[in-house]
Amino acid sequence: MSKRIVIFCSDLINAAGPLTPDDLGQQVLAAGLTKSVHPANAIRTALRQSPVMVQLPDGRFDSARRMLDGVALTHRVRFATKGRQVLYAGPELAVLDQILVHEGSLALTSGGAITSSLGEFGGWCGPPDWLPDVPADSLLAFRFRNGRLAVEPVAQEPSFKSAEVERLRVVLRRFLMTSDDLDPWKSHHTLGKVMLRALAEVPDLLREPLPPLDEILRLGNERWARDWPVESVEGIPDGQRVLLDDVPSALVAALRRDADRLGVTTGELTVLLLSAATYRTALPCRHDAQAAYLNPPADPNETEDGERPDDDCEASDDFEEVWIDDLPDAVLALRRPPE
Repeated sequence: MSKRIVIFCSDLINAAGPLTPDDLGQQVLAAGLTKSVHPANAIRTALRQSPVMVQLPDGRFDSARRMLDGVALTHRVRFATKGRQVLYAGPELAVLDQILVHEGSLALTSGGAITSSLGEFGGWCGPPDWLPDVPADSLLAFRFRNGRLAVEPVAQEPSFKSAEVERLRVVLRRFLMTSDDLDPWKSHHTLGKVMLRALAEVPDLLREPLPPLDEILRLGNERWARDWPVESVEGIPDGQRVLLDDVPSALVAALRRDADRLGVTTGELTVLLLSAATYRTALPCRHDAQAAYLNPPADPNETEDGERPDDDCEASDDFEEVWIDDLPDAVLALRRPPE
């Protein structure tokens, strides 16, 4: 019944604009969708639980479909699209994926409709030629136009250092830091909710195509959670990507648990621990964290003057030893720019 209420109210809001539960109450009652003596309360509960509805600061509700009309969400294709009918969406298209799952299909401006297969980010299946013919690593822009989804190639690669991108980072960071009802390990739901709240406050946030959200937020291929930092691109170390195969599930779970406790990404914690294992045998310290990014691996048995290195980190004037109880400080050192 709640989903029927959401669909009914969404149609009304798409036609009339944001409405309050009181505005919707009599029409929901007349449609026989609730028998509650307080229909506004039933409507408010149903709409708050829906991933495709947003409550505005003034108490009215708006629909994701209406809010996304004209908004450009971009996706970078990993393979050429010629002849393809299935697109695998990621967190950068999370809010569209939520609408697709909720409604079952989305009509295309080019004709036909797309549907979604099962899975957290299932494939988007469409008619022949619904995807523009573009080579690998190209950007596609997805946007609603009068209720239908348009898919178009992005002719010019947008800059990561534009004022629009930085504004997006600032807005998303604020919502991530202040919203308390976000599910920490449901990446697509979390990002979808955050994007809708951001658009409710700044409607023109994504009017022009920007780099994909997963690239702006540096999500990588990990499951994304609200605790992962939203950082400016200027702070990215000049590191390389390493893919680890056959990592025991228990170890992955432990790394994610510890990273969550420390408020950092799993990748950052893994780099810190690998640094400690590679550059010394003592517990992790800031020297290890910075050396991993700043220096190539050196002979562990020889220093520049030919002597064996001193394992005591206190001998360095530049770094302070950090033991296991102070791991958050050591992790934060990863983000410190080299002096």
